[in-house]
Amino acid sequence: RKTKGFVIMSSFQKSLLSSTEKGMYGERNNVTTKIGINWSIFLGAASAFALFGYDTGVVSTAMIWAKRDLGLSGVQYEISVAGTTGVAGFAALLARRTNADVGRRGTVLLASIAFTIGALLVCTCANNAKYGFAQLLFGRIIIGIGCGLSTTTVPIYVAELAPSDLRGTLVSLEILFIVLGQTVAGALNALLASLNLSYWRLSMGLAAFPAICLGLIFYFLLPESPRWLIAKRGNIQAATHALKMTRQNDIENELQCIIQDAQSRQKDMPLSCALWFGPDSSAGLRRSMALGIAIMMLQQLAAINTIMYYSTIILIRVGFSEMSAAWLTCACAGMQGLGIAFCVFFQLPDRYGRRPILLISCGIVTITLLAFALTFNTSPTAAVLFLFLYLFAFGLGLAPLPYTLNSEFYPMKCRSACMAQATATNWETNFIVSLTFITLLNSIGGFASFLVYALCTAVGACLIYFAVPETKNLVLEDVARNFDTDYASTRRRLSSNLSQEKAVDDEVSPLLFPSSDR
Repeated sequence: RKTKGFVIMSSFQKSLLSSTEKGMYGERNNVTTKIGINWSIFLGAASAFALFGYDTGVVSTAMIWAKRDLGLSGVQYEISVAGTTGVAGFAALLARRTNADVGRRGTVLLASIAFTIGALLVCTCANNAKYGFAQLLFGRIIIGIGCGLSTTTVPIYVAELAPSDLRGTLVSLEILFIVLGQTVAGALNALLASLNLSYWRLSMGLAAFPAICLGLIFYFLLPESPRWLIAKRGNIQAATHALKMTRQNDIENELQCIIQDAQSRQKDMPLSCALWFGPDSSAGLRRSMALGIAIMMLQQLAAINTIMYYSTIILIRVGFSEMSAAWLTCACAGMQGLGIAFCVFFQLPDRYGRRPILLISCGIVTITLLAFALTFNTSPTAAVLFLFLYLFAFGLGLAPLPYTLNSEFYPMKCRSACMAQATATNWETNFIVSLTFITLLNSIGGFASFLVYALCTAVGACLIYFAVPETKNLVLEDVARNFDTDYASTRRRLSSNLSQEKAVDDEVSPLLFPSSDR
């Protein structure tokens, strides 16, 4: 932060910067230290998504126990689950304002406070249907605020801080942390179920401790976004330090591009109709916003959080016992995590591009959803097999890449507003899908329900094929600028990066896989 013309950093950040500069300009054996700094920053940032993942994973089984203990009705149960997602959408819109005023780190600190308060309210609620439900719902609403703030802010933060040739992989890393949180929650619930202990207060209240750690780590140890520092504070020195902490190459060209982009705008665009129809709007901006919103809606209409929220109920309907369903729920999170880990480890978005991976993911998801629908009432073993394949394929592309593309599409002057708008759409679509699933399942059955989701995914795949451009290896300012040109030429120009960078793609990234001769 800037005080009386001076940049103040913690001693930890100074030590990181010192090691970084040695790694860039000193002997080769110091490069390993810089690689560690790179990963510590991005792993710390991605950990914010683990809390969102834990909340997603814990409700699948814990809310069944809470329903029994508190005597909740079916409607109260659905509202308790979906309430978090509904509020998260509005909190995502609020994140635009907090991102502008207190920065990316400050917004995540607010999210960690909301996570902590919400978890404590849930685990201490009264043991009756009237007051217990009210406190449970209020706690879930507070958690929703944390989810909305963090899921809007962290992808922007990572995209603005990451090197362009690793941006897709590093934004995808956040989604891997969602699944890690879901897996931990599922394993804890399964362990409690195997011991005949329905301690839902314990499993839901444990989220308070990592939330506190998240706030401390993110705010006091990680650097602020260099683009926010220049655009909102004019602090070029601190922005240079932040870039050096995550780069091996020369940062001058990128720094000048950021400065020029900040100088070309006078103020942030408001989060209103002005984004679409105001004097500062453009055809390119409207095109990027429409695509970003559509991709976010597709992620939820592909039924992922329907399965993650209600996987225990779904598996019981398929034919498994409650304890078996609890363990399989944990395995479900693990399979999605395996797909995301495969995407991150092999750097698929940065090696082969966003479009091909997203299209492959959509195709396999559509096929496996159809197969799951066909076997829902006939073969439990086959149904679980197709469910696992679906989750792996979803983790491969549909889980991480909607956030990746949305963090890349928009210009700096309205990036927070557009990302907030897209994330809010994601959460509200999540809210509608999760609120209606049980009713849909009871009304038309498992086959018809998942057939609807498969058709939605197929339509989304067509949209991606015909409308979504490639953003691989472009700096953020170029991605947004290219949307302002004719769409056909934009698609050709952005997609041409795949062939132009083929030789580079065959090389392993030095940040992810260091070798002794670098």
